[in-house]
Amino acid sequence: MRLRKFYLVVSLIILVILFCFGALIIGSIKSNGSSDNPYFGSGFLSALGLDNISGTKINKPANCLFMVGDKSSANTDTMMLINYNPETKKVSLLTIPRDTKCTVKGSKVKKINSAMAVGGPENAVDAVSNLLDTRVDYYFYMNLSAFREIIDTLDGVDFNVPVDMKYDDPYQDLHIDLKQGFQHLDGAKAEQLLRFRKYNKGVKVKNKGNYYGGDEARTQTQRDFIRELVRQKANIKYVSKIPEVLKTVSKNTKTDIPWDLIKSMSMDIAAIKAEDIEAMSLPGEDVEQELWYFIYDEKKGKEIIEKYFSVS
Repeated sequence: MRLRKFYLVVSLIILVILFCFGALIIGSIKSNGSSDNPYFGSGFLSALGLDNISGTKINKPANCLFMVGDKSSANTDTMMLINYNPETKKVSLLTIPRDTKCTVKGSKVKKINSAMAVGGPENAVDAVSNLLDTRVDYYFYMNLSAFREIIDTLDGVDFNVPVDMKYDDPYQDLHIDLKQGFQHLDGAKAEQLLRFRKYNKGVKVKNKGNYYGGDEARTQTQRDFIRELVRQKANIKYVSKIPEVLKTVSKNTKTDIPWDLIKSMSMDIAAIKAEDIEAMSLPGEDVEQELWYFIYDEKKGKEIIEKYFSVS
């Protein structure tokens, strides 16, 4: 396999950690593999049960809701709407703050992250679809434990932590204690970094930045971390890690994306470049009412949905 092709595959594998359509690299691996390749050959694909996948060509845009689960209560810690357009060969990513205020079936808590806990992934899909007034075709759910395992498998990530991060929540068994500055993060520390968004009352640190309880600062840190993850792991030395990463993903995920569609999309996504991926956040603002809420700006949001996430 040529080095350029390898970089593409590794980048897409890393994207699957946080982005649903990264999972579509499976078909790309098959198309680029050979029987004498120990990592991408038919033996590896057969072990995953993917050697006889067949499918039809996708011919219209599709939206998929990607979710990462909160281990304490089954709430979603991360939600992202992802659009793939087969005509333009572009991918659009929309981060949805977990505290977004909306109506959730079966829940008195008016936060979108509660939808999964009270009604499963289908309920989360329904909540997002109603909030954004667009169709959500599929979902992809991943446990937080998978993220830690994958980061450890890839030998951790070097990252510049923007502020001192200190937070304890015994109810969630969540304990965050990171110092500001450039350092090596293993899976557990990377999870702390990405989950941190506020301090306990009374905690004194030199620089709190914009971490006051909302999601704006955390979302920016997540994007910065993903860039570093891709930059550092797009390296030929990680080729032997790919089977283990894929197995971790497969055992810790739940999705209704059909296998034939996965293969169909993967054939197209192999041609996508970094500049073809558009990442953005749901417009709105954090407001402290009886609880912290993110209030969605429907006017600005409508423009984004119509431009990047229209599937009608």
